[in-house]
Amino acid sequence: MHANCYRHSAEAAFDTCSSCTQSICTVCTSMVDGRVYCPPCAKSARRNKKIVQFVAFGAVAAAVVAAGVWMALQEPKYDYGKYARDIDKLAAQLEKEPCDRGKIVSLTDKMLSAGDNRGALNRAQQFFDACGELLRLRWVTYEAHKRLSEFDLAVQDVTMLIEDRPEDADFWWWRGMAYEQAGNWEKAAADYRQCIANKPRITRIPFNLASMYEKMGKPCDGIFPIEQFLYHHPKAWTDITVKTRLDRLKANPRCGAVTTQGKAKIEFDRASGIIRAPVEINGKTTANLILDTGATYVVLSRKVADEAGVKTDPEHRILLNTAGGLREAYLTTLESVKVQGVAASSIPAVVQDDLPDDMIGLLGLSFLARHSIEIDRAKGVARIEAR
Repeated sequence: MHANCYRHSAEAAFDTCSSCTQSICTVCTSMVDGRVYCPPCAKSARRNKKIVQFVAFGAVAAAVVAAGVWMALQEPKYDYGKYARDIDKLAAQLEKEPCDRGKIVSLTDKMLSAGDNRGALNRAQQFFDACGELLRLRWVTYEAHKRLSEFDLAVQDVTMLIEDRPEDADFWWWRGMAYEQAGNWEKAAADYRQCIANKPRITRIPFNLASMYEKMGKPCDGIFPIEQFLYHHPKAWTDITVKTRLDRLKANPRCGAVTTQGKAKIEFDRASGIIRAPVEINGKTTANLILDTGATYVVLSRKVADEAGVKTDPEHRILLNTAGGLREAYLTTLESVKVQGVAASSIPAVVQDDLPDDMIGLLGLSFLARHSIEIDRAKGVARIEAR
């Protein structure tokens, strides 16, 4: 070590810089992390220390952020509460038999019951990917999508069910509900109509359909489904809520054309039990239609419809349950229908192209539900009277 400081030659050296090894006096001695430095080397050492600290801090921060992102991406474990044991058991069984149809349905049903809609969808999709389609599982995915307000996907699910079993009324109202919640009134109404055609005595859907007509600005069309409901459930005439709603629709100034009046007495062959009534349609043609309280609509053959000047739109179709299975028909509205002294206007009807040769049409509930009907089969007499 030099006798004097290299920066202050008149001062005795006190120590040596640990970096440059120069002799330094007490004034020039600096300590950084326990080591002796001259002033220039101390400055450099402090700068390097800050750089190391910054890099270390950045690494730690990056690690923290990465950990946070990873945690955010992880699916939190759902609290299944009282369903947890059953769900864990079914999940374990599916690990061994991943394509067990009964177990995947049971598992996802319980997940829905616990409120884990997204989890049920994920489980169902895993099954579809690994094991193929399972229509019963679409019941679950439909409900989960609907609860999550994913109405387009709910419609896709239930459409597959309808294509498989178009005769099932439930699937039509399921899809109608999805359309209604999505704000698509027209498609909801079409599905509700089909549901009622498949299951005429259904109780709730006629009112859904009436609501759709009102939302579409067609309140008068809402009269028929409620009248049909009342025909099948006559005790409901004492229900003030139902009667008030029907009276409100009929009182609408726009519904003045929906009228009925008069009486009719139709005699028929007691042996056959078939009631044929001469029905005047649109004031242009008369056809002997079979009175059928099991038919939702007045049904016309294409020939009779053409003679009456009835127009149809290929877009307005409906499936009818017939003795030969489901048959396609076209929805329309008749300007007027008259049976003897009974006359009514604005009658919903359908035109069916493939009616049997011996049948030209049916006088169904879209006309009859507006009236009081009394059929005396012992005497072979049917009476129709405006309410």
